[in-house]
Amino acid sequence: MNSITINAYAKINLFLEVCEKRPDSYHDIDSIMHSVSLCDVVTISKNDCLILSNSAGLHNDEKNIAYKAAKLFFEHTEIENGAKIAITKNIPISAGLAGGSTDAAAVLMGLNAIYDANLSIDILCELGSKLGADVPFCIRSGCYITKGIGDIFTPCAPLPECFIVISKSGEGVSTPYAYNKIDLQRSESSYKINSSDKTINALNSGDLSEIKKYIFNAFESVVCPERPKVQEQKNILLKHNAVCAMMSGSGPSVFGIFDSKINAENALDELKEYGANCHLCTPIYNK
Repeated sequence: MNSITINAYAKINLFLEVCEKRPDSYHDIDSIMHSVSLCDVVTISKNDCLILSNSAGLHNDEKNIAYKAAKLFFEHTEIENGAKIAITKNIPISAGLAGGSTDAAAVLMGLNAIYDANLSIDILCELGSKLGADVPFCIRSGCYITKGIGDIFTPCAPLPECFIVISKSGEGVSTPYAYNKIDLQRSESSYKINSSDKTINALNSGDLSEIKKYIFNAFESVVCPERPKVQEQKNILLKHNAVCAMMSGSGPSVFGIFDSKINAENALDELKEYGANCHLCTPIYNK
């Protein structure tokens, strides 16, 4: 195999709680991540040297996580060749959707395939964790309870068949900034850390009306007051009968889950008029 094309799927968080800060300054999380059909397209072919290009005007060097992923792969395997990597970006940038992480995951998986390196999923995830907390999940894709610093996975019942509208408007949110805001908020008040258990039980039921009661994102409380467009987009989604609407990751993207494609399309149309970068997609299930 000399080349491969991979769909690099975005993720949303159906549940996201920030837990205790660790001695290494990272935070443990309790999260339920779900892949969705919105994706970047990553094409990788064998080459004598490493060349990266993308459709979004991003860096094509060490500042790009996909480039870092390729370098890490070749360092780990001691393969002396290179690769030509072309990324067509569809996932909004700096949106809380793991757009960069999923590209890095696709690069690791694609290079593993075309060079017959036979690295296991566990080893690929171990490499991915050196690049970013969401990369191991993007390598696995599907629906998982994710704990630790994004490195502990348990398969989880996924969303039932449904339609998901993802929308981003306004500037991105720095993840370290969002975590710092969480730390500050909690230092000033008593806060009981939420558990994903009820969300997991709701997913097991397969009932969207039950699931909507227990979706949660701890970052909403610190991001929404500074990003009013987050709430405005959620209001548009709910206006068109989204079963539920929530921010993904540290934002500022939001998603709405619909049981009706017509309602989802109507929400999409209004969000486009609003000026958002928005997409209609569906859940991706575990491999």
